[in-house]
Amino acid sequence: MKKFWVALVLAVTCFVGVGVATGAPARYLQGSTILDGFVVKTAPDIEVTSATTNAVITAETINGSVTAAGVGADGLGASIDFELETETASTVDPAGKIAVLWTDATANSTDSDMVFSIRAADSTLAAMKLASPGVLQVYSAGTVPTFSVATLAGELGVEGDIECDANVDIAGTLTVGGAMTFASAETINIDNATNNASMTGITLNRSVTSTAAGADSLATAISIGLETETNATVDEAGLLTWTWLDATASSTDSKLDVGVRIADTTTSILTVTSPGVVQVHDGSVPSFSVATSAGS
Repeated sequence: MKKFWVALVLAVTCFVGVGVATGAPARYLQGSTILDGFVVKTAPDIEVTSATTNAVITAETINGSVTAAGVGADGLGASIDFELETETASTVDPAGKIAVLWTDATANSTDSDMVFSIRAADSTLAAMKLASPGVLQVYSAGTVPTFSVATLAGELGVEGDIECDANVDIAGTLTVGGAMTFASAETINIDNATNNASMTGITLNRSVTSTAAGADSLATAISIGLETETNATVDEAGLLTWTWLDATASSTDSKLDVGVRIADTTTSILTVTSPGVVQVHDGSVPSFSVATSAGS
């Protein structure tokens, strides 16, 4: 009698809790149950019926709760773990994981990350993270992101290196916070219907962060580097620098300095100032100046 009673309870639990029974499989969950673990011999179907025709229907919910009087905190998470049998019979190793965890567990203002992990060198490592808000991070070593892609106010920002073996079409603005490296000579093509006027190829904008504004002496530059006789050692060979002489809006004046490498130091050898003055330098003092005045 005792053995029959145990078998009956298990059958009822399986039928009501997870919809698995002998004969025709049950497709509807009739309630909930707490299981320490169970084995499904064949791939089960989860079928959810609803009158909703144009919205997502929740098929399954996984809750991660804290027992007793404890409460959730930053870092609390729940995961789905994937395990596969190895080449050794009856030996199962973790193969991957999808985890969701709080980055801010404050009620009514919660934020979470979703982390995708894979198996590498016999260890489960984070490979990709969807972070809040709107950030995609890709990992190479499981701890530090190799690069991040983020959307902010309609812009796409990337932290890290980008390698592209094909053409890149940019219809808007490209903002680069670090260095751009080209493996070979690159061509920038500009398509425009204009055939009798100058077209801007590249615009370099120098802005001041936060609420500060530009001022006299604010500058932006293009640096040109060349590899030296020491392998993989690059030194600056030339420099073009534009500097505000007068940063007053609607009445700005600027100058252009042209620098080359002399005695292992980049030195300005020519300055074009506003209005219409060219100075050739011999050290720090102009050796001569050429100016235009009243059409002369």
